[in-house]
Amino acid sequence: MRPPIRFVRMLAAAAAMVALAAQPAASQGGDAPRNLKVLPSDLSRDSVVKIMRFELASGLGVTCSYCHGAPGVPFDSIDFASDERQTKRTAREMMRMIARINGELLPAITTRGTPPIQVQCITCHRGAQRPLMLEDTLGTVIARLGADSAIATYERIKQRYTGRFAYDFGQRSLNTLAARLLEQSRLADARRILELDIRRTDKDNCDTDSWSGKATVGYRHARQD
Repeated sequence: MRPPIRFVRMLAAAAAMVALAAQPAASQGGDAPRNLKVLPSDLSRDSVVKIMRFELASGLGVTCSYCHGAPGVPFDSIDFASDERQTKRTAREMMRMIARINGELLPAITTRGTPPIQVQCITCHRGAQRPLMLEDTLGTVIARLGADSAIATYERIKQRYTGRFAYDFGQRSLNTLAARLLEQSRLADARRILELDIRRTDKDNCDTDSWSGKATVGYRHARQD
């Protein structure tokens, strides 16, 4: 099913505006794009490249190779029409999902403002490959590998993403994760996460707020193991 024309026009308009200030997009060869299954088949190569670059790649914080590349294949030899990579097939389904949200679901909300709010890849991904909150990512690591690995993962993610909006490195994320662990009676793991939050707060020299009080109460609770 083709996406609503409104969605396609939105993408094309966004690409055109960005192109006014952007450098020329990297070439994929002189031929017209092939195997377009979501975007209109008559779009020019430059229009497709701009949509892919400024709507999809930037939304996920990736490069073209994430969906189109292959190990050991130079960029200028990539077969962009190929559907072999799962990431490309997933991206198509995500584009169809966005088209339905913007074209069918959001128009039913009469109070979404002017201009009306539109969902984009970056709305959920926030510049990260997987649209997960920090506490969800760390919770998965704790369940599989333990608290030490989760803390190491936190430090790696923070080093990479600090200054960007992919993850919330404030108290909310760590306190939310600690609360979930307490509910699971995983007191030792909850204590490790709250200790990490206390170290983070001291290091960042943050002002005390409502979350700090919750962290202290949670820490005292977690110590009762």
